[in-house]
Amino acid sequence: LFSITEPNAQMLATWLVSALLPDLKPPILVITGEEAFEAAQKLRTIIDPVKCPINALPVTENQFGRLALINRVPTFSVGTQLTKNCIAHLNNLRKGITVIPREASKTRENVQTTIHRPIIIAAHALIQIHGSQVNIEINKTCSTNHDEILASLLVAVVAGIHEMTRQPEIEHFNAPDLVPAPTAAELQPPPPFT
Repeated sequence: LFSITEPNAQMLATWLVSALLPDLKPPILVITGEEAFEAAQKLRTIIDPVKCPINALPVTENQFGRLALINRVPTFSVGTQLTKNCIAHLNNLRKGITVIPREASKTRENVQTTIHRPIIIAAHALIQIHGSQVNIEINKTCSTNHDEILASLLVAVVAGIHEMTRQPEIEHFNAPDLVPAPTAAELQPPPPFT
């Protein structure tokens, strides 16, 4: 899909795999380069195909949360600078935020849910959002159809899983909340039937 270096390809494959796993909280993926916008669209299509994959940045945390309720992988296009509030909202969305999907009324109460999402950002230049964000520069993308996108996803999954299992002692991306799966010795046996 993309003309990028091998280390970036491995990092991108690992990020794609982690974005597919619901319990992990992968770092924010920041894409820069000449074709960052198109690359972000294609990456989003691999995981969560939608008609309008690139969003403007919301203002409030609840707007971020509502967007995340209908987007498996929220994808944003940003300029060269972000406000402190916006950076805080993006980091909270990555780690987990409380969302109120509907306003309370006389007949129903407020319902709250907590969600976290993998995030893709297409930026004109490198921006600092999170300490362990994944930065990838993409200057060339290939024209693709759905078969090639599916094949690229499968290649990414295989490469990402291979990389994760080859060096299980390394925390990928150095993200503090992206923890490896427990070993067999750490797993507790299920309780006996009563």
